[in-house]
Amino acid sequence: MKIFTLGVLLASFSTFAQESINIYGPGGPAPAIKENAKVFQDKFGVIINLTSGPQNKWQESALKNADLIYSGSEAMLHDMKRNFDLFKSKALYMRPVSILVRKGNPKNITGIKSLLDKDIKIMVVNGAGQTGLWEDVIGRTGKVSDIDNINSKITFYANNSAEALKKWNDDPAVDAWIIWNHWQNNIKDTSELISVEPQYRIYRPFSIAYTSSGLTKENTKKFIEYLSSNEASEIFARYGWKPSWETDR
Repeated sequence: MKIFTLGVLLASFSTFAQESINIYGPGGPAPAIKENAKVFQDKFGVIINLTSGPQNKWQESALKNADLIYSGSEAMLHDMKRNFDLFKSKALYMRPVSILVRKGNPKNITGIKSLLDKDIKIMVVNGAGQTGLWEDVIGRTGKVSDIDNINSKITFYANNSAEALKKWNDDPAVDAWIIWNHWQNNIKDTSELISVEPQYRIYRPFSIAYTSSGLTKENTKKFIEYLSSNEASEIFARYGWKPSWETDR
């Protein structure tokens, strides 16, 4: 009887270790999650299948097997609930809005004030985790004239960051891109990162939630616990995400 019990325990442990996790979400947080997933997989032997990008590219698969779904803003996460049953969402890290300019900063852009003062061509993302972002940034000082000013200079409204990234690479006429800081990691050879002044700065979070399938797996809980660890935090920080930005204000 004791031998049988030990065998059951060993089999259960093996099943736990080999249990895979299917994670889906947008492209923005993906590089940081990918590196953390590798660390977690190496530590615990848990296979993590990460699929990232625009939601319409992975929604059908996620409806079949997603265990965890993450987002780049609370508005995005709430919108995802129209298609998925999500539970126990948790916000873990935030990143600030920034401005990407061409390498060498030929238009000498130093912040939002520069965008208001200069004759330039601007790109924004008006969808996904950035719905309403640019107008929230420009509108923080309460001047409707500033909204009209920037709106007249926006030459491309992307539906998501991936679409905006393609536009940036294809159209050198775009002078400035209002976007989250970490997107500069994708175009370091062609861009420079300009911080947004504190009076205009907006932050939005990376959040993650369980599906009904994910709630039944111990490894999903273990992974979310790991994402809150100091080790995971250091990895996220390298990609431009922090749990708190108070000291940078």
